[in-house]
Formats: sequence, structure tokens, C-alpha cells
Amino acid sequence: MPDNTNVNNNASVVVVGRTAPVPPGQQKSEKSVPVVIASDQSTIPVAEQNKVASEVALSLLGIPRSEVALGIFADVNTYDVNPTEWAAEPEIFTTVSSATGYYSGVSADMGHGLTHIPAEAGALLEAPIDKTAVLTSKRFFRYQPGRVSAATFGVKTSIMNPSTTDTSDAVINQDIGISVFNPPIRKYGIFDNFDGYYWETRNNGQGDNFCVVRRTQSLLFTNPLEFSTSGQTVDYGVTNPEDPLAPRGNESDDDKKGTQISFLPAGNLYGAQHDSTPPGYKNVGLGSMVIYRDNLMMTHAAMYDPSLLQDPMPIGISSSQNGALSFAKNTGIGISISNAVYDINTGIMTVTCHDPHNYSVGKYVHLSGIGMTCQYSLIDPSNGNVTTSIQSGGIKYYPNRTFGYNILQVASSTSFIVNVGVSTVPTFYHSGGVVLGLSTSQYVSYSAGGNGAIGGLKDGRIYKVNNIQYDYPTGVTSVSLKEISFPMGDANTYRPENVSNVGVNATPAGPAINITEVEAASLPSGHTLTTPVSFVRPVANGVVPSVNGSGNLYSSTKRSGMFPYLYRDKDGINPEGYIETSLPSTDTGVIEAQISIINDFYKHWINQNVKKDFWNVYEYRVPRSRFSGDRLDNATDNLLYSDVTAENRAGSNVVDPTTNTNQTDTSIWNLEFDKVTMYKIEFSWYGAVGALFLAYVPVGAGEARWVRVHHLRASNQLKGSSLGNATLPITYMVYGGGSGNGNNNSTALNADNTKFGFNDADRSPTGGYEYATTSEHIVKYGASYYIDGGDRGTVKLFSHGTPTGVEVFGSKRVVTVGTNGTSQVNFNNSTASEPFITAGTSAGISGTSFYVGAKVITGNDLDQNIEITYVNGSNLFLNSPLAAVPSGNVTIIANRPTPLVGLKCRDFITSSLGQDVRNRTQVYPTRLSTGSTAMIKVDLLKSPIFQTTSAISGVLSLSETLDKNIGKRGKSFLITVSNTGYLTSEDTGVYGYFRGKFENDPAGKIITVFGYLERRSAATGTEGYYFRAQDSTSDNIVLIKNSTFLYEQQSKPTGEGTTAVVNESTLDPLSSIKVVNSLARAPIPKTGTIVASLFIPASGEEFDLSSYFDYNKEYLSFPLTNIEESLFIVGSSEGLFNSGTPIATTNASITWEEQ
Repeated sequence: MPDNTNVNNNASVVVVGRTAPVPPGQQKSEKSVPVVIASDQSTIPVAEQNKVASEVALSLLGIPRSEVALGIFADVNTYDVNPTEWAAEPEIFTTVSSATGYYSGVSADMGHGLTHIPAEAGALLEAPIDKTAVLTSKRFFRYQPGRVSAATFGVKTSIMNPSTTDTSDAVINQDIGISVFNPPIRKYGIFDNFDGYYWETRNNGQGDNFCVVRRTQSLLFTNPLEFSTSGQTVDYGVTNPEDPLAPRGNESDDDKKGTQISFLPAGNLYGAQHDSTPPGYKNVGLGSMVIYRDNLMMTHAAMYDPSLLQDPMPIGISSSQNGALSFAKNTGIGISISNAVYDINTGIMTVTCHDPHNYSVGKYVHLSGIGMTCQYSLIDPSNGNVTTSIQSGGIKYYPNRTFGYNILQVASSTSFIVNVGVSTVPTFYHSGGVVLGLSTSQYVSYSAGGNGAIGGLKDGRIYKVNNIQYDYPTGVTSVSLKEISFPMGDANTYRPENVSNVGVNATPAGPAINITEVEAASLPSGHTLTTPVSFVRPVANGVVPSVNGSGNLYSSTKRSGMFPYLYRDKDGINPEGYIETSLPSTDTGVIEAQISIINDFYKHWINQNVKKDFWNVYEYRVPRSRFSGDRLDNATDNLLYSDVTAENRAGSNVVDPTTNTNQTDTSIWNLEFDKVTMYKIEFSWYGAVGALFLAYVPVGAGEARWVRVHHLRASNQLKGSSLGNATLPITYMVYGGGSGNGNNNSTALNADNTKFGFNDADRSPTGGYEYATTSEHIVKYGASYYIDGGDRGTVKLFSHGTPTGVEVFGSKRVVTVGTNGTSQVNFNNSTASEPFITAGTSAGISGTSFYVGAKVITGNDLDQNIEITYVNGSNLFLNSPLAAVPSGNVTIIANRPTPLVGLKCRDFITSSLGQDVRNRTQVYPTRLSTGSTAMIKVDLLKSPIFQTTSAISGVLSLSETLDKNIGKRGKSFLITVSNTGYLTSEDTGVYGYFRGKFENDPAGKIITVFGYLERRSAATGTEGYYFRAQDSTSDNIVLIKNSTFLYEQQSKPTGEGTTAVVNESTLDPLSSIKVVNSLARAPIPKTGTIVASLFIPASGEEFDLSSYFDYNKEYLSFPLTNIEESLFIVGSSEGLFNSGTPIATTNASITWEEQ
């Protein structure tokens, strides 16, 4: 074959097989072979050889990534943190002063909450000492079966000095956590309060201070088979029941065997297995701190997440006597009982007190001394005969073994409901009894409230309750305290459960702290005990009894040890920690004993401290030393199993089968948490799929890629689903850690340490950034969520329309300017610094809140955006002065549209078994159809506010001696008011307006402050009236000291008053939407978001709403903010108002998808 020329830019064409051999590999042009593919032949297959696969070449399910990912969400913070997409707790950023008071040891002020970093387009989330801060997406990102979802986020965090590692020569104990028992915590991932996956760092992030976590509410209550080598070896421990009100056994073991039967003659003893619990029920203790499920140790989520704890409840101390603190009657500590009604079939006991208890649902209380009688109370113990009167010893005092219970319902201000377990013996209240708001061994925090501490106590320190005694005649409760370092085991210190009706002993027994006596008259107000407190791990060696080497603090074997794991050195000796999960199934008895010791030490901690909704949320926590991928510590270490295999348990060494030696693994990079890093969590579900954790880090010279850090497996390993729900938000959480006064750089417990955290004086702005404070922080950068090969999936369609035509009236009123006081409106004060107009008695407008938000149109071009913002009597105040007093007529246009159709998201959906499941569905309105007799404007109004149904009486004004600073939007402030009966019931509230000004406005311009006024009972903290501003502001708001509260009246769109009626229904039991049927009221002006404004012609029109609502646009849901989002189709017209003639009669229907 001849060579050809003038082909390929006159270059010679090499004919394969006829010319010199072509060298292998990439070559220059003179040594390369051009290839021309014929256009009239079939395609030529190309096989890739020796392809280098990346860490993300395959999905979590092992499927090659050949599909286009469906982008659900992508967010950056270029201008600010988008409030429609993100919710923060606390809602308003504040600063905690370090100048004086409790935190005076800190070097600088601490930030608390969310701020924006414009220079970095970052969102800064800060938490000071003892506080948490949470940032969460309002979207719950849907899971699609058969697909892999991925959340990716750029993050950097504060960190303690990272120079101390598990193996470094120089050691600063508090940096790595050796001497920190209440550490700072930072979390970021795809999770909510119930389920999800996330990354976590504590202290300086070194060693096992770095972990990945699976959080779940999907757990087996208890395994009915015995945990032993002769039974089952995979499950141990008991959660709380899924339905706390359901019938169940009690929490006490049978301990009557061999004791005298009190109602029979001497010598009659209880036999084995005696119990009043009916057949089919088992008595078990509830709420284990640590459980064992499917060979995996799981701990309660609140152990490392204080945001799940109950709201703080401080209780005022009245005096200290006989070495104990005294609490006066009606403080919530001790209340005498007047009746107790017990249903043996349900286990429910309704307890009634002599006085208001001020308790809320979920509160853990101690019951004691309740005198009850039963059928055996009439038996003569000398002969066993039945009599007609109660015999000696016939009154039994209950509870007699289990004393602590959670309040499950509050029936009234003086009664509540608890579940004490079912029984076979009917019992009836006779006399006596007390309910206490504290329990023995409960953790509490003492505060001096700005005063000097009571002798024997340390301001801010965490203690345990040692003993509680109640005096029935006076109602005074005495509480002695002990240090949390006191060893477990002494019956007087550990669960004494003794409550008597006399004062405490003059000399405190056992470990009780000898508190200096202070009479009530000499004790300043402000001294309190507060519950709950954050979790504190054991603070000293020997506090927890040893089992097979357990019970030692983390020190030299594993400085960064994560509680409660037990670690041994490479020779298998020098144990540190508490639970050795790597033990084989033949050592089940050891595992049981180690778990039981921890559960006994923290007995009732969950029910005493955690919010009721989160009692059954547990976590499987994988520390860095057990990562299955790259540990990102740039070190070589033994490779450990992170979960269970056929022959090995989590934490055991991976052994090379050929050499029978422990395998080691070398990490490629040392991750620095205070540097911006991209993290990814891939997960699927099907109930059985786990998650893949990846980090984007350098891997060599000039290269970076996704590195697989850990595969948290779940398939074919769990009896239950890996998550309770896979529809999750992106969440960031930071906890500032406990306070700590004194040098914590030793393994011994510092006597000055208050909440057993990092030393306050050593906290300093971290990272060298201008925005940093002494708080712990997370900086959020970009965040995204996508589904590999995702599509719209399965949706449910619903539609709803107006049952009849709705009349839409004109909103325009034309008033005459003048001063006759009747038919005219006086504008003489409309140009003043605090401008207002005065309505005549028959001028066409009136002095009611209906006109708040109304536009005022004078005809003067200089009068732009003038609105009525407040009403007092017949005076209607304006937002700005007019350019001049007008003459002739002025137009007033009310901002009160007419609701046509209303949709509202449900908070919970009830299953066929009666269980409430949180609504995580996203709702997309797709089509709007209308018909109208005339043209009107229709707004799609998302989440407007309507007045509450709470009742009021009279008038309320501020009674402050000075103007009241209430900060910015979101925080409620206690205010002094003129009428304490204005809200007729406690724990209710209404919307309305006060007059105020901005704190830093040099002109002192008077503004109107729209907000929520509520009346709180003592059960929710300090009782009284509270007010929070509803609208966001950049400056603090100051309320005028004598301002009158303007109640936002219940009004129709026409201005007439109406009664608040809530009438909502669902179109399907499993639909996530409630249809609002009561549409008589107009929404409060300027609340909600107008998604779209449409003009409907007289003939009506149909509108495609997909331009406004979709998975990556607007939607409706029930987000983590617990505010039910809604959509109202509202109609309005700026035609002239005529009470007898509407502008139009309109019909509307809306169709929506639920996904």
C-alpha cells in the first residue's frame, strides 16, 4: 500500500504493518499514528484498560455513576443567610459579656447565634459556654427509593490547640479532653433531632475526638430473650416505650420472695415470682443510657447533644438549714397530694395536689407516701379473716420501690397523669402523699444569681441531689447535695429514694455537702437550683465500679477516648474507659455488667433531663480509631473493625490471615478542622442501607480528591431499619462546652471547676479571624443536596376549591379632610414628628386595628408609601409625616384581602395504629383555576399570620418605669403590665402592637412594633407577661414605657368584627395537608410572603404554578422550626368599598402534589 500525502496537514500517513513499529504510550506527532474512522461503517467499540477509579466512581449501592444527579438544593451565603431556607436557634444573635459576673474569667465577650461573614460569604454559628446553637435547613430533603442521596457542605470550625495528640510528647490535658468532662461539641451533617448521619468533633479534634454518627429512633424496645451465652448475645438494655401511655409492667423487679405477707398471720411468706403484674407484662427499668443492639453499643443522643434537653427550670432557694437547701411551699419542689386515682388495667394514675403544681408534660417527678388501700386492707393479720374496717398495716404507702415518673399529661393546674404500670390488685387512695420536682441522684446546677455563693457551694457548679425531705405541716422541702465525684455504691449516696416528713438531720450523713446555714431573711433573691444540666461523664477514677478493668479515666492509653468506649494499649493491657465492645460473645456476662454499671450510674438521666419527644433517640458512634477508610490523621495504626462481622465484634483488631498479625493502615493526610474543607455524606435507605462519609483533601503533589473516610454499614446487620425516617434536613450544631474555673491541665479533678469543661481563662478567639469570639463556632459555606439519577418519583395529587362563590369587596375608602369631628378626618397632626390623623365619628373610617397597614394616598407626589401603623382611640398614626396637610379628599386603601382557599401543612400524620408520625412531605401547588364576575387581584400568600383564639379582657399598657429594651426579633422579654388579667388564661397569647423606637436612632423616631404578647405560667419558667417582636430589625427595639397594647382584632375583610373559628379538615387520612374551611377572617397585614400576584379577568383564568412551586423553588412543608407552613389564595380589589355590593363573586380551586 503506497504512502499518501496531503492528508492531515500534508503529514505522511503511516500505514500500520508497512512502516516502522510505533512506540507504545503517548508520543510526539512524528511517532504517532493518526486514525480516520469511516463514516459509512458501524461504530467501533472502545475498551478502557487499566482505568484508575476514584473514591466516588461507584455509588453507595455499588452502581457506576453514569446517571445525571438531580440537584435538589444548592445554597451559598453571598449576601446573607437566606431566612426562607434556614432556621437558627437562637433566632436572634446576642453577646454574652465577659466583663463581670459568672463568665468574668473569659478573656473576651462570647457570641451566641448566627451572623454573616461578608468577606467569606460564610454563615458563622457561635455557641458560648454552657449554650448550644443550631442552624438547620427548613427543607426536609426527600429520599427516593433505589437512589443514593448526597449532602455536601463546606465547613470549618473552631478547635482547641491540636498539638496534643494521642502520641505526642508534649501534653496539654484539657486540649485533647483528658481533664474535660463536659466538652465543646461541633456537628454537621444530614440529620434532625430523630434521625440522620453527621460528622462530629470535640475538644481539639485529635484522635477519637473526631467521629461519625448514625442517629436513629428506629430501635427495638427490648429483646424478650435473656442476654446471656445460653440465650441471645446481641441485644441488651431497654429504651422508653414508644407510647408512654400504653399499658405496661412497672419498673421494679420482684423483691418480695421470702418476706412476710403483711395481711396474713406470721410465717406466711411470699413465694418466688410473686408480683402483682398481670401475665403477659414484664417489669423492666426504662430509659437505659447505653443499649446494645445487634452487637453494636448505642448511647442516647443527648449524651453529646444538649439541644435535646428540656428547657431550663430554675427553682428559687429560700434558705439553708441543717446542711441542706430549703425551698418554700409552692416553688415546684414539694407539693402535697390530695387524691390519686389508679386504673389497674391501663396503669394510669391521676394525681391531684392541694396546690398548683406548675409542672409541664415530660417533667420527671418523685412520688412518695401515697396511702392506698386494697381488698387485703380489711384482712385481720392475726387470723386471716375479712373485717369491715381497715386493719393495722392495711394502709400501704406507694410507690414502695420505683419512685420516679414522668408527667405524661397535665389534666389541670393541680392534677397530672403518670403511668405506674398495670396491676391485678385494685387500690384506692386513702391519705397522704407528696410530689417532688427533684429526685435523689439527679444532676442540678447551683447559681448564686449574682450574689455571693452560699457557704459550701460553688457558684455555677454541677452537683447531684443526695437526699430530699419534705415537711408536711409547712410544705418546706429540704435538699442536700453531693459532689458528682463521690463514688457510686454507698446505699446512702446512690438512689436512697428516701423522703420523710421531718426535717433533715442536723449533721449531714455520708457524702452530703455541709452547706452553711443562712436564714430566709438574710438570703438575697436569685439563688437557684436548675435542671436539666448537660451530660457530664465520670470525673474521677473509681467513681464507677470496675468490671474487667473498666472504670478508669482516659489518660495515657487513649488520651482522646470517647465515652463510654474502653481502650487497651497495643499489648492488650492498661485499660481505660468503661465498656469493652470488642469482647467476644463468650464474654457476654462482662459486657452486660459493664453496660449495667453505666446505666445504674446514670439511672433515670434520660427521663430527668431529655425532652419527651427525644427519649428514644440513640446513636451509633464510630470514633476515628475505628474508621474503615482513611482516618485523616497522617499516621500508621492498627486497623480495627467498626461494626460486626461473622467472627469479630466492633473494636477488635483486623488480623492478617497469612501472618496472624494485626493489620495496620497508614493515613494519607492530617485533617485540620480550622481549615475550610468539603465534606460529603452519601446515604440511601430502604431501611437497610447505611452511609458513606467522604472528605475532599490533598492526596499528593498537586492533587486533591474525594477520600473515603468511613462506610457505616447497615445492610443485613440490623433487626430494625437503619433510620426511622430518611427525609432529613442539613444541620449544623455547636455546643460551647461546660464552664471551667481553674487550671484543667491535670488528670485530677479541679476543685474550682464549675461545669467540668475547658478552663474559662484559656478560651480565646480561635483561628486568627477578625470575626472570631471566644465562643465555639462553625462556619458554613456552600451546601447542596442531590440524588444520583433522581427524578420526580411518585407523587400524590389533590385538589380543593371554594364550595360556593366568595364575595370580594372593594378596599378603597374615600374620606373628606376637615375638622368637624363627625363626617370628616382631621389631618392637622399629619405633618408632626409623630404624625397621626383623627377620624370623625362617621367619617368612613374608624379607630380600630383593621386600618393598620392601610395605604394613605393624598394626591401629593411627595407623599409616597404612607401607611397607617397604629391606632389609639380615634387617632390613626402614620409611618411618616405628610409633606403638607391635604385638602379635599384622601383615599385610604385597607390591606385586608379576602381568603378564597386555604391550605395548611399538618404537623403529624396519624397512622392506622394511632401513632403520630412527623409530617416530612413537601407540597407543590401545581395549578390554580378561577372564575370571577369581575376582574380582581389574587395573591398566593405563603404562611400569613392570623390572630390566635386566646381570650382577652380589658386594656393593657406597659407599666415600666423606664423604656424597655427588648432586643431584636425572636426573643421574648418579661415586661411589666397594667392589667395582669388581660389574657384570661395562662400559657396563651395574642398578636398586637406597641409603640417604640430603635435604640441607636439619634432622631428617636417613634415606630410601631408588631409582636406576640403571651402570659406564661410558672410551669414554663418565670411567670408573667412576655413580648417578642415579630419583624426582623438590624437594631435593638425599645418599647415606650407607657405604651398601650393595640390588640389585632378578629376582623372580616370588610372591617366587621368576627369570632375566631378554627375549622380544618383533610381530604385523605394520609394527606399532609389540612384544608382551612373557616375563611371569614382576613390575615394580619404584612405577614407571610406573596409568592405571586395574578390578575383574574371577569371570565376567570387558569394558571400553571410550576413557575413558582417546585422541588428547587417554593414549596410547603412542616420544617424543623415547628411552624406549619400554609398557602392562602386571597383576592382583593382597589375598587370603592360598598358594604352592600361586592366588586366580584369569585370561585377558585387549587391542585397540588405531595411528595
